[in-house]
Amino acid sequence: MAKYIVIGGGLAGISAAVFLTKNKHNVLLLEASPKLGGRAYSFQDKITKDVIDNGQHILVGAYKTTFELLKIIGSQNLPEYQTKLRATYIDKFGKEYLLEAPHKFYPFNLLQAILKFGLLNFNERVGLVKFIVKLLYLNEKTIVEKTVLEFLKKNKQSENSIKVFWKLLVVSTLNTPIKEASLKMFIKVLKEIFLNGNKASTIVLPRFGLSELFCNPANEYLKKNGATVSLSEKVLSIETNGEEIIKVKTNKREITDFDFIVSSVPYYSLKKILPSLTSRNLPVDSMETSPIITIHLWLNENIFADKFYGLIDSKIHWVYKNRNHISIVVSSAEKMIEFDSKKIFHICIEELEKFFPKIKNTEVLHYKVLKEKRATFKSTPQSDEVRSKIKSPYKNFILAGDWTNTQLPATIESAILSGKKVV
Repeated sequence: MAKYIVIGGGLAGISAAVFLTKNKHNVLLLEASPKLGGRAYSFQDKITKDVIDNGQHILVGAYKTTFELLKIIGSQNLPEYQTKLRATYIDKFGKEYLLEAPHKFYPFNLLQAILKFGLLNFNERVGLVKFIVKLLYLNEKTIVEKTVLEFLKKNKQSENSIKVFWKLLVVSTLNTPIKEASLKMFIKVLKEIFLNGNKASTIVLPRFGLSELFCNPANEYLKKNGATVSLSEKVLSIETNGEEIIKVKTNKREITDFDFIVSSVPYYSLKKILPSLTSRNLPVDSMETSPIITIHLWLNENIFADKFYGLIDSKIHWVYKNRNHISIVVSSAEKMIEFDSKKIFHICIEELEKFFPKIKNTEVLHYKVLKEKRATFKSTPQSDEVRSKIKSPYKNFILAGDWTNTQLPATIESAILSGKKVV
């Protein structure tokens, strides 16, 4: 039984600790903050007393490792699972369009959903189906184009198809503008969704906060099964003899009794505690980050029939109906991230009034704007190249995190998969 120290209690660190514990290893999880979750946690709003997430997250059925983790920690029944793909899109005139797949005849049911998607004209829908079929069976080695937008234009996807279908899908899955987004990574995402059965394409919505779904059950599982979770313990430095890690120094102690160190902190934080890392042995300096903004909004009246909406050609991307409030998500939010909360709130209200005219008759009781300036790395061709070269420079030092070479974009699944790969 090996002794592992896991540094960082985000989803990657939680995953590593859980899978290591499940495999009977001795685990110490160190987290600098007083809570687990990293960028994915929930808390109680001071005004309304409602539990809200620091950023609205959804899962998709293709997240196999995520659901494996939830099953281990006993929270797999907390989310709400779709039985088939169903998503509501809405345009600037308030007209709704349903993307819905029949239950049977996979994968033709997914193509049928696109053929019935009224947001596009018939020729655009047929062209979209042909393009997706071609894309799924494409040999990636033959691709010359590097970005999604380049490839879409080469394959004669109309400007309207790009604007009303592809643009929102790309920014939501990769948190990267379509003109910069990695074609290689986007194809992987589409294949995960379209080539892994009906369940893979479905949306999974949390009925409880992220801490209730991941953090609290994981903490209980780890403690129950012999692992140690130390909160508010910040790693100040990691010492090496040139070949391996020999000491971990925290704000509370020095630790030398371990076999392996797992680092699950973001790459921009890792260099602060391990100064021996250079751009040569960890070439991550060129990886750019991308922000996400979440706006939680409480109204005096619920005007939303569906549980979530995709907004076409809008400054905001998704609207989610929660128990007592709605949550608005702006992905790849570079243009808004430096605005103050009041300005962001007014932009959201202006957009909502275009798409949901009924909101003009409601009263805003309370709002909260949450910014995650470095929510994810950008999924660009450059980041693909960098991630392919990432490896630990020390033999007892293991890297985890959504930014490592998981072959997935920066998602919950990528973070959790990186943790499992530690075992």
